[in-house]
Amino acid sequence: MRIGRQWGLLSLLVLALGAVSCWPSRRTQKTVIAPAPRPTPVLQPKHEIPPPQLPSPPQIDLSSVSVPPSATPEKPPELPPPPKKRARAYPSEVPAQHPAPTPADLRPIFTPQQRQALDRLISERLGRARQALVTLQGRQLTKKQSDTVLQIKVFILQAEETRKRDPVRGSNLAERADILARDLLDSLR
Repeated sequence: MRIGRQWGLLSLLVLALGAVSCWPSRRTQKTVIAPAPRPTPVLQPKHEIPPPQLPSPPQIDLSSVSVPPSATPEKPPELPPPPKKRARAYPSEVPAQHPAPTPADLRPIFTPQQRQALDRLISERLGRARQALVTLQGRQLTKKQSDTVLQIKVFILQAEETRKRDPVRGSNLAERADILARDLLDSLR
């Protein structure tokens, strides 16, 4: 047991000394920067070579050449005009050649009973919203509450305008007016 302990201490000592000798503070590496290489001079030729001499062009006597009169056109033929370049247009800028088709009307079709029930619901909601506005008439309101009253009035007007054309939208607008009016009344109590 004692020998195993000595070996353990000895191996620990060897490892400790080995680790200390590897410390970066003991080893300093010097960075050597090599100087830039000198540019090599461009060698100029010692004597200049003259360009080669070409023979002179031959002389042509045009007086001896005759062209028949029918071969020379009096005026050049007319060429068709070049095609115009078309600028690339974005889809929103493409001119409409045909009138755009009207979108399909996808509103639900109601039976007369359903139409009456929806119209009754719109009237009830608008009545409650109007009654709330009457209740709020004499009260002192903050800026936010006054804005809410204005929004309720807008919803009531929009619901009245759309209830005949689009009863579902009219019902939604009347519902918004009713909910806003109830919330405003509850906040003042």
